[in-house]
Amino acid sequence: MAPGNYGRWRDGKSQTGETREALCSEIKGAMQQHGIHHRENANIRTQISELERSFDAARNWLKENRYDRFTFKRVTEEEQAGNNDDGREEELGVGKKDDDDDDDEGVVVGGAQGPAEAHVLRMCRYYHTLNEVFGQDEGTGVRHRRANAQRNGNHSVSTRKRKGTPAGADSEHKMGQPKDAVADGEQQRRQVDSASMPEATTATAVATALNDLENCTTPSTAIPAAAMAETWVHPAALESTQRMVAEAVREEREQKRFCMEEERHQLECDRLRYEIEAAKLQLTIDRALARKRLFDAGLPGAQVNELFPK
Repeated sequence: MAPGNYGRWRDGKSQTGETREALCSEIKGAMQQHGIHHRENANIRTQISELERSFDAARNWLKENRYDRFTFKRVTEEEQAGNNDDGREEELGVGKKDDDDDDDEGVVVGGAQGPAEAHVLRMCRYYHTLNEVFGQDEGTGVRHRRANAQRNGNHSVSTRKRKGTPAGADSEHKMGQPKDAVADGEQQRRQVDSASMPEATTATAVATALNDLENCTTPSTAIPAAAMAETWVHPAALESTQRMVAEAVREEREQKRFCMEEERHQLECDRLRYEIEAAKLQLTIDRALARKRLFDAGLPGAQVNELFPK
């Protein structure tokens, strides 16, 4: 991939980003300029998805077994915590080290491989190459920022509520209010919402149900319910989820079609090879029959060999 193409690929599923089809068309045009004309957009999408899947599997295996993603050495909990602190300091712009203080230990591609590196290369054949492209988003890159944005966007309201009020204050306040006052307040709020924003009727109904649920449940169960409501009442979140599901289904369908095309091409090659072998065998049989007819006709062997050499 050219520099920046992977960031465009990662943003292809967003609502405002560039579509992956446009990126695949651009890659296909670059391949055609280099003489590669048999690749289609579906093949390019499948290949990139497979590379991304194998790289993510290898990276997850390294994390689960506490291996460093560059040196393939075991990382203790203290070292991992120190690396996380260093990463946060680098994000804030403090605590940066000079180039001569960097660790000289690294992985030499093509050198002696340890068991961890060998296992990673079996999972992802091009790990070292992909780590320079896909791995640059780790920690402070596109993946990390997108994950934080999703978490903050889905739970920002509940987080502000938890920070602004002490634990249990909201439930105690509701328990201290009369039921009639709570019902009147809810009714007034529903009337105002329905008059100003008609499209928020579903959100108001869900919020009312959550208030009833909070009155009969503990505060520990009320927070996940509120988080779930915030996730589902936003049309943008629902549309994004549906788009991701449709994208995954389309990628799976294109991958199956690519596999079927590869199998069909292989069968076509086998059929042509068998036809060539059958034609050669038929030519040998015809030549032998012609020699026999000439011998039966009384021609000398030298003349027959001259006409139909063995």
